[in-house]
Amino acid sequence: MTTKPKQGSRDTLETIAGKINAYLKRSDDQRVSAAVLLREAKERVEGGEAGNISWVGWCRVNIKRRNGKPRSLRDIERLIAAAYAPDPLAATSPRTSVT
Repeated sequence: MTTKPKQGSRDTLETIAGKINAYLKRSDDQRVSAAVLLREAKERVEGGEAGNISWVGWCRVNIKRRNGKPRSLRDIERLIAAAYAPDPLAATSPRTSVT
């Protein structure tokens, strides 16, 4: 079913839905990439490559939210767990819990 755009609008709702899904997919893909890089970083920091700093300390200094504050360790650990999961994309979904 195709909906007609309202006056002044450029795209149909189906087009807008497609764009939303494309952005969400890109977001999911980027979250998986971040998870894999976090896993690598943790292994390297714990291996001593970062010098005399703990993994938690390294995260607080280097892994930030958009507002510049450190990202929560809970979120970071969830992403790392997802990177080790058989299906990282499913594991990084906000609706999925990694155990």
